[in-house]
Amino acid sequence: MRWRTTLTGSLALAGAYPEDALDQKDTSGVMMRDALTAFGGDPDKALGLRMDRITAFAEAHIEQGPVLEAEGLPIGIVTAINGATRLEVGVDGLAGHAGATPMNLRRDSFSAVAEMALMIERRARAEPDLVATIGRVETWPGAANVIPGNTRFSIDLRAPLDAARTAALADIRAGIEAIARARNVVATVAKTHEAPAYTCDPRIVAGITRAVQSLGLPARALPSGAGHDTMAIGRFRPAGMLFVRCKGGISHNPLESITEQDCAVGLAAFARFARAFKAN
Repeated sequence: MRWRTTLTGSLALAGAYPEDALDQKDTSGVMMRDALTAFGGDPDKALGLRMDRITAFAEAHIEQGPVLEAEGLPIGIVTAINGATRLEVGVDGLAGHAGATPMNLRRDSFSAVAEMALMIERRARAEPDLVATIGRVETWPGAANVIPGNTRFSIDLRAPLDAARTAALADIRAGIEAIARARNVVATVAKTHEAPAYTCDPRIVAGITRAVQSLGLPARALPSGAGHDTMAIGRFRPAGMLFVRCKGGISHNPLESITEQDCAVGLAAFARFARAFKAN
């Protein structure tokens, strides 16, 4: 992900575009504002794009998970979307020579991060439907013969209930602080993203359910672990989702794929829902 802010298009349509998003910089120091301008866009218009004419919003998307495939179902009805918190953690130790510094005198930032990672994994595994991911780790100076003096890593924390995610976040922060003290390093934690859980509009859920059943298929209801435009538009209009099965539950990977047959089934259900849906 080039910049940290997600769902920028749908947030703009919802009238909730983050004002500081355009000034974010990527790893090369390029601001989002400048990149959009170079692409031919007008970034300043993002703050005034709210579409009040939207009556309701429905989204079809691959599941990005393995549940539908495991159950032999081509499509499913999304009931809720997990809330998500993303953190950037920096751990400062002391760089030193890999051969000349005894193990008991080291302030190895990466070793501290390794312990933090296992702590985070344990916390997530202890609670159903809670997931935590460390997707990026960077060490400095990054030389084979130097103890890492600084390590930075990301945390992605998600749960369908905001209370569960908030409690886990507090435990993870406390765990990071405790490990840092024990290892004589300094840890800083910054929140980069916060999205509350979203419960799909019951009228849209019911409408998609009827459309799926009209095709002679089971109405499999399931939550979404990934964030989607639905949760942004859902801030001001009824919104919901239809899931389509994907191979192996794989997503954000070149192996991501779905079949033409499942696309056709998803389109048929989506079209039946759209024709029958009434917002009021």
